[in-house]
Amino acid sequence: MLVVATNRAYKNGDLYIGAEHILLGLLTIEKDSVAYKILSRFKFNMEPMDEIPKRPIFENMAGFQPNEAVRRIIHYVMQWRDTFGDKTTGTEHLLLALAQERSGISAKILEKAEIDLEKVHAEVEKIRGQTLPFTPIYKAENLFADIMKEEKNAKTNLDKEVS
Repeated sequence: MLVVATNRAYKNGDLYIGAEHILLGLLTIEKDSVAYKILSRFKFNMEPMDEIPKRPIFENMAGFQPNEAVRRIIHYVMQWRDTFGDKTTGTEHLLLALAQERSGISAKILEKAEIDLEKVHAEVEKIRGQTLPFTPIYKAENLFADIMKEEKNAKTNLDKEVS
């Protein structure tokens, strides 16, 4: 999905990969995916996506990086997959993570469409035909900053040991 999101970012002329690009990607992938079915049940359409500002397309995609929201979303995706006990990551985990993210363009678009985490979770349960744990965790706010800090500290300690 990050490849699809990267392509959406490129077509939009953005130099980053944002949650809005992932949402666009979910709307363009196969129609039989769980996320597409859920968005269809909510009668979600592309019109709110017009709120994503268009920029000139750049010739070089090198250096495209996920923004902080996407990093949190990736963390949420893994949490939902693990919470459900799934071995693979599906579009339902991605849509749950997008609904869980509370900032950015995609959050505003989902809010405007009245699609929230609880509603998405309920639809996932309907499609799967089973009751699933509902345990959103919002601890990823500074997850990657913390990881980078730990890596820097580890490198500093390693440099001290080598010296």
